[in-house]
Amino acid sequence: MEHGFYNLEEASRKLECETNDLLKLGAEGKIELCVWYRGMDYWDPALCPLSRTEELLLPISKEDIFHAYHGNDGFPSRSQVLNLATLKYKNFPMHVPGPFALNTRTLFLFHETLETIKAEFLKSCAEPVTPNLEEDEKSMKTNLHIIGALLEIIMDKQMFESETKLRQHIAEKYDGFMGCSETTLAKRFKKARDLLS
Repeated sequence: MEHGFYNLEEASRKLECETNDLLKLGAEGKIELCVWYRGMDYWDPALCPLSRTEELLLPISKEDIFHAYHGNDGFPSRSQVLNLATLKYKNFPMHVPGPFALNTRTLFLFHETLETIKAEFLKSCAEPVTPNLEEDEKSMKTNLHIIGALLEIIMDKQMFESETKLRQHIAEKYDGFMGCSETTLAKRFKKARDLLS
């Protein structure tokens, strides 16, 4: 079911991304994140035509998101409590006296923002990527030179009885990581040795 707005947890599930991805976009000013404003007592009614009981979502500044994002190692899984800079309602500045507890359930984005992120993502996926084969080959050679040099140093220092033992150790320790199976390691090590000889 579509809603007018979503908290970051709901939005990240819909977009199949991490909440951190959305926070980063907010901290960079690429998307607008909001907080739920429940009519507070400290604002100038002459400047801002908002009733004290009115509840609405107000955009939070990218600076405040940045401070929350970088100010607490546990954020966003733990709340980051901070005094917000000025919130705005229809371009009227509003003084917010109390600290807000920012987390993935108290930060929101509008449905339109969610659709924009979706559209941008689909657009970037649709753009054809022209592979630079020359660059890929150069990068592969560089990596093999590094592998070959490290392999030589490890074997010269006799850190393992044999290359086979080294391959077994890597395959066991990094089981499940792409490229770390014994078969792949044997092929890469051979190529690396051949390039350095």
